[in-house]
Amino acid sequence: MAVFKIKLHGIPAQPSFALLSRRLRVRAVCMTLPASWLPTVGGAFCNVANSVIEKLEPRVVAPRQRVSEKLTGSLSLFLVFFKMWMPMDEPDFANDFLAGHVAVITESFRSLTGRDLIAPELDPVDAAREIYHAPFFVASHDASADPVLTYGNLFAQTLFDMLWDEFTSTPSRFTAEAPNREERARLLSAVTNHGFIDNYSGVRISASGSRFWIKEATVWNLAHLDGSRLGQAATFADWEEI
Repeated sequence: MAVFKIKLHGIPAQPSFALLSRRLRVRAVCMTLPASWLPTVGGAFCNVANSVIEKLEPRVVAPRQRVSEKLTGSLSLFLVFFKMWMPMDEPDFANDFLAGHVAVITESFRSLTGRDLIAPELDPVDAAREIYHAPFFVASHDASADPVLTYGNLFAQTLFDMLWDEFTSTPSRFTAEAPNREERARLLSAVTNHGFIDNYSGVRISASGSRFWIKEATVWNLAHLDGSRLGQAATFADWEEI
């Protein structure tokens, strides 16, 4: 887990940051960053932070509030993308079954298809719990160039023979065999362009090597209310071993 802290003395700090420097008292501190992240997400974060600091350091006369706004605007934008790479904890009562992420899945599904993935009268936490224990497949991946799975309910984990931590660290292309990945890539491209696709069928493979045919799957884009893309999700209930 990566912890980033920034704090600006005399100004309310952002919850996930701490700023400290001699003149503007600004400094980005990266702590407990896994070594494997240093060349990628963690390194990108530090580069962004250092770039912002270098630009702000000479402007000592700038009011602290304006400095805070510049830092918040530049760094919070990066966090939107950074959080897409942060793995989520397994859904349970302690984290409300990831109700926020599940709400994006269900609301995007309703917006694009006009249908409900789960009973709409349920409150967000109950809906998230129902989705996690549902007797049908629900999974999502992020919007990166090589998408990584970000969510899979118990049905999905069982079908692909993976526990939560393994499932949510697996590039989604590995759910298909190599010869079928080009066809899968075309599917995802079509979803990106059209919003969703219904009645998809195709061959998938589990972590243990079991092959199965998924039927009548729906794949759709995930998006915030502001329209920013978060990735894609899929659901199906019908499958058959090969």
